[in-house]
Amino acid sequence: MKEMLIIENYLYRKLLIIINMRAEDFKKVLMEWKTRKLPLVKRREININLSLDQIVTITGIRRCGKTFLLFGIAKNLLKKFGREEVLYINFEHELLANLNSRDLRELFKSHRELFTKDIKYLLLDELPKVEGWDVWLRRVFDERKYRIFVTGSSYDLRPEELSSSLRGRTINYMLFPLSFREFLKFKELKFDERDLILEENRGRLLKELRIYLEFGGFPDVVMKEDEFEKIKLISLYFDTIILRDIVEKHEIRNVRVLRNFLRYVISISSSYFSASKTEKYFRSIGEKVSKPTLLDFYEYAKKAFLLLKTEIFSKKVKVRFQFPIKTYVMDTSFINYVNPRFTENLGALMENVVAVELHRIKELRPTIEIFYWKEYGRQEGREVDFVIKEGLNIKQLIQVTYASSLDEIEKRELRSLVKASNLLKCKDLLVITWDYEDDIKFKGKKIRFIPLWRWLLRYV
Repeated sequence: MKEMLIIENYLYRKLLIIINMRAEDFKKVLMEWKTRKLPLVKRREININLSLDQIVTITGIRRCGKTFLLFGIAKNLLKKFGREEVLYINFEHELLANLNSRDLRELFKSHRELFTKDIKYLLLDELPKVEGWDVWLRRVFDERKYRIFVTGSSYDLRPEELSSSLRGRTINYMLFPLSFREFLKFKELKFDERDLILEENRGRLLKELRIYLEFGGFPDVVMKEDEFEKIKLISLYFDTIILRDIVEKHEIRNVRVLRNFLRYVISISSSYFSASKTEKYFRSIGEKVSKPTLLDFYEYAKKAFLLLKTEIFSKKVKVRFQFPIKTYVMDTSFINYVNPRFTENLGALMENVVAVELHRIKELRPTIEIFYWKEYGRQEGREVDFVIKEGLNIKQLIQVTYASSLDEIEKRELRSLVKASNLLKCKDLLVITWDYEDDIKFKGKKIRFIPLWRWLLRYV
């Protein structure tokens, strides 16, 4: 009995030491926030309502700018409130490693010990790193004392993945890497539509578009001048996403196979992904990996916001499952990093950028659905890159092609548009080109040709 009491006292003292250490860590982090100078924040094309009663969640691929978006929110709030009332915490801070929801109780206690004013706004960066974060967040939200903003680099905060305790209590915003418009603004480049009539100005814009296609839209990469520095950052991001957002999160043992799989999927961007064909490919190079494992890997990458997909258009869900998906990458920098043949990839890169932009639009207009179209039952059947559906109606059909004149555009692509137009009863037919612009009649259908730069800049 005496020995048991000694052990209990020892464990209690040890627990107190741990709690005190956590409290000291929180105090250091709180004082860092109190005294730090906020960095310059460049405005993004996303408007977040600061007065919502729900928890605001901000999701997106790692390094796309979520932290700086929170800093922007903080700067706006600090115009009206003091630092003590607006609390920013980054849960990837080295002092806050391996936290659980019980530790977070010390957060408010430490704040009360240091400051006199109560917290009004909570800005919680990468909160899902904390074990049991969702239960804690629900409890804090139910106290109705704070307006809460939370970021995360995985699907944990997306409405479809939230635990039942938080459903209906959040509003989600998804942040993407920079759009081409944001890319130009970050570089302080301005191209007026009237100026682009001049070939010289259009040439400068096309040069910037090539850079955007090659090195993508991660903000820090965009702001680097040196190409070698850009590539180093892209490599670091790729490895970090794999290790922290996929391997650690899903406890994957065979990292080598995962890495090879991701390199393979990224290399076939803007093309079809089939787990069966991928399994055969891996078998051919001596890698034994099951189809279910490959499907899991794809889902993990999608939940890390690394991959996007579109399904074949069909009114029958069964048909959609029978056909392969088309796969895209969240940022084109990874395509060129994995498969550095830029000029050979231009058509696929253009299509990938269009896919990402369409998904960006879909986040603003959730009624939009994005598909591809392909003739059933024919190996080399006609295809259309994008079918845009809104509500019950097909709004637009889009082809993407690397062409600078009508002669460079294959008639097969136009015939595919016409065939899909007849079947889907859609009159809005668009071909996105490199630098060709016109309206033509083809087999009785009006087809618009718009350069990628014009479409991305909304100069349509």
